[in-house]
Amino acid sequence: MKFNLRLGDGRNLTAADAWACCTGNCAFPGSGSLLAGRRIGYAQSLLAGIGFVLTLWFGSRFLAWGVRHWSELMHPSGDPLDFLESLWQGVRGTLFGIGIFAFSWTWALLTSLSILRAARQREKAIHKPPVIH
Repeated sequence: MKFNLRLGDGRNLTAADAWACCTGNCAFPGSGSLLAGRRIGYAQSLLAGIGFVLTLWFGSRFLAWGVRHWSELMHPSGDPLDFLESLWQGVRGTLFGIGIFAFSWTWALLTSLSILRAARQREKAIHKPPVIH
């Protein structure tokens, strides 16, 4: 299987090609944008990758925190605000990574809608019936 990050030729996209780009963007943000010839796909892919790595890193640390504090989770004692602060310290990095990934996915979704709109307009222009005067 050959893989590259070269931009696609987005000038002659059909509606089916635009839907393929949309599906690609839903699977991994930025991939469909690159296929459609949009340079913004590089930034979307980079943000998605950063968000994914941060989520995995901090998520695994949060799981380890949960294992260490299992007894406190099951049988809370003491000040609940101290426990909530400790919980927040454990989960905030994971939520940050999820937020970055969600932002890149939303950005890619908006780009997909733009790609679909452009493909529909291009097909309407091609299939426009001749004007008789």
